[in-house]
Amino acid sequence: MKMTVHEQLCFITTRIESYNKDDIQTTVGTGFFFSFEKMGKTHMLLITNKHVIGNHDTICIHLSGASNGVPLYNNHYNLEINGDISAIKYLHPNKDVDLCAIDITKQLFDLSKMGKSYFIRSFQPQNIPTKDDIDDIDPITSVEMIGYPDSLWDEYNNMPLFRKCHTATRIDLDWNGKKEFLIDGACYNGSSGSPIVLLEEGMYYSRKENAHKLGSTRMFLLGIQFATHLHQISGVLEAQVDNKNKQIIQNLISRSSVPNNLGYVIKAERIKEILDIIP
Repeated sequence: MKMTVHEQLCFITTRIESYNKDDIQTTVGTGFFFSFEKMGKTHMLLITNKHVIGNHDTICIHLSGASNGVPLYNNHYNLEINGDISAIKYLHPNKDVDLCAIDITKQLFDLSKMGKSYFIRSFQPQNIPTKDDIDDIDPITSVEMIGYPDSLWDEYNNMPLFRKCHTATRIDLDWNGKKEFLIDGACYNGSSGSPIVLLEEGMYYSRKENAHKLGSTRMFLLGIQFATHLHQISGVLEAQVDNKNKQIIQNLISRSSVPNNLGYVIKAERIKEILDIIP
């Protein structure tokens, strides 16, 4: 049976756990696979945020097993990458852009040599929309975020979570002059590194032609989620304390931060700026 686009997107992300061997603190986030060709060589990259990897020396990702090219949903294994990660880690050259890539080409090749079959899908450069593509998309549109919010995942089947979101700012403009846009969606810790995907199957609206294209499908990688906007709440709590029949009233200041369902997204075009520095 042919896999649908959504079924294939289930294998385009992986849950990332990054940590140091001598440290029990683990950072959990989302990464996705991205393949491209350079100088006749195909690279397979793991794209995520810089803060997901941090200065950790070990990362662990989860790959679904395969048999005769068919995924095995409840048969997956961990791929641990450790040692000098800096040799295969490529940070976006702009220190203010929270984006990086890990070249896992050799690690996957070694798995194949050991006879381990895996099933993954990857985005490619043609999935990054050009300016003409963006001009044809309604700038305020429905999108999907794929990842592991609050570190949740279907551990048994190695499946991510899909969340329906909406662009909160125009994708054809740069939010506050940065190559970013905002989405209206529930973004939590663990969502960092999640791909933001536009998928319109069977019909889509062409902004240029001002018409709906029946029987057509388009899919683009629009960006990478990297931060959540938090709303600050403060107030006064009053507490009464009975101290030997004396009533004492204490006022306590309470402050907290809660997500307001707005996520920050780096535009996918910035991935190309990383590809340029990979030798």
